[in-house]
Amino acid sequence: KTKTILGILSALLAGALRPPQRTVKVIAGSSFRNDSKTLTQQSEILGKRGRSDSVSSDFNFNTSSNTSSNHTGANTSSSSHSVLGSSDRPRVLVCAPSNTAVDELVFRILTQGLLDADGYRAEDLNVVRIGTSSFLRGGGSTSATASMSSSSDVYAAPLNEEDANVMRVVERVSLENIVEDRRKALLASDAKKQLGVSFKYSDIRKQILEKADVVCCTLSGAGSQPILEVILRITGYRFDAVVIDEAAQAVEPSSLIPFKYNPQLVVLVGDPCQLPATVFSRTAKDANYAQSLFLRLQKSGHPVTMLCRQYRMHPLIAHYPSIRFYHGKLVTDPSVNALTTHYKPYHDDVSNRFRPFLFHDLLYSRE
Repeated sequence: KTKTILGILSALLAGALRPPQRTVKVIAGSSFRNDSKTLTQQSEILGKRGRSDSVSSDFNFNTSSNTSSNHTGANTSSSSHSVLGSSDRPRVLVCAPSNTAVDELVFRILTQGLLDADGYRAEDLNVVRIGTSSFLRGGGSTSATASMSSSSDVYAAPLNEEDANVMRVVERVSLENIVEDRRKALLASDAKKQLGVSFKYSDIRKQILEKADVVCCTLSGAGSQPILEVILRITGYRFDAVVIDEAAQAVEPSSLIPFKYNPQLVVLVGDPCQLPATVFSRTAKDANYAQSLFLRLQKSGHPVTMLCRQYRMHPLIAHYPSIRFYHGKLVTDPSVNALTTHYKPYHDDVSNRFRPFLFHDLLYSRE
């Protein structure tokens, strides 16, 4: 699923929203990788890259390709399409219900990268993360970052090495960190360079967001006061497209928040067969408040594209949800082999109690 999101973002930034000018190959779907040797899905997108002359080198993040990826499962995506007439590179808002999901997307964008209009890694991509990272503890956040927080899903336990690496990467493009670094650089510069330069945090935020290509935040963060105060000061500022991950886990009002920026295209990515939004009120549930915008559109007959190939689970584990929830459409990629990649010796135990997938009937339970 995440690979598909990277492919969608690459297509959007490469020119998929503009009038056709020239053919560009953008790799999307489950085989979106840095090399083009093992492609299983390609899409031909019309357009070309723009706005390369407006990239700010002092907060540009050059991506690298040293991280492996998760693979596509049975998640589905829903989108609406239209065309932009702008000659600049589109600006995309990427949202998710939780800070954890947003951090994961930011990490993937920065480490795995997006492709430009020529099929190469986009090295001039400006990514900004708005809000408090899910890895920050309550005592470790500054008042500035805490004021932009939109979720309370923080880690209380010490971070393992993998999470610490994600945190380092994500915090590097945090809006507040970029603002602080920019302000320190201005204060350290000579007097001549400081003439006519504003040192206000709000002015520096404005400058950074003006040059951002991809802005990432939670759904509620997209409507928070700090971001609105900055964006409303920028004449003509807009998000040409909005991509919402885990859209099936968000209640409708939350999913509608990014629509306030009047995007030309909205892509919802999620799986309505998995966990819905968390709603504790029985009254709210009875009023259908837990239904996501994704599910509403799907029920109303809006076209939905299903990602039907899975790369994670043992084939025997994938078989049951395929039959029970996905009408047999979920298939296992040939690269997932039950006898090699997922085989364990205890699967062949004569008791048959350690097979890859079993149901245990319990006479009683206790927590």
